[in-house]
Amino acid sequence: MLANLHGPTRFHRKRAVLWVLLLTVVVGAAIGVCHFFSPPWRVRVDVTHIPPGTAFLSVAAESGGAVLNMDWSPANELSIPFTMHPAMCTWSYQQPNNPNVNWDAYVRWQPGTRYGIVTRKTDGTWWVHWFEAAAVPLKGRWWPGSGRASFDLTAGQMVPLSGALVGALGLDKVVGLD
Repeated sequence: MLANLHGPTRFHRKRAVLWVLLLTVVVGAAIGVCHFFSPPWRVRVDVTHIPPGTAFLSVAAESGGAVLNMDWSPANELSIPFTMHPAMCTWSYQQPNNPNVNWDAYVRWQPGTRYGIVTRKTDGTWWVHWFEAAAVPLKGRWWPGSGRASFDLTAGQMVPLSGALVGALGLDKVVGLD
């Protein structure tokens, strides 16, 4: 009689373990799918008050004295995000008489001590509008990643960008602006 009491208990324990394992696999798969379609590094950017005469625009970060591009992150027809260097992405190229970023623009976010909006004017000069990291908080970062960063170019410190840095960022490959 005692043997029968232990049998069902062992069976229920195994069944509970199997349910826990199945639940773990399902939750893990759901997290994986979320990361695939909405990776943690993908951040939406808003850029406002872009000066007229701006023909090119991209986002950069400075960290440890090095300046890095933030690649644009469009999604393909299947909504799978990927990245493109700013010089190769049409998102960077602006209508000089009405420059704007009025779409859901995403970048591969790079952490930094300050952030910059790199611009090229129609006269061929390169500029960067610098913002301290505290002035660009990532909002809506409910998941480890994602979120939104806003840049108002009237609030940034605008300085010329050297030719050496333009080359180091790969922006010397920008075509069609001359």
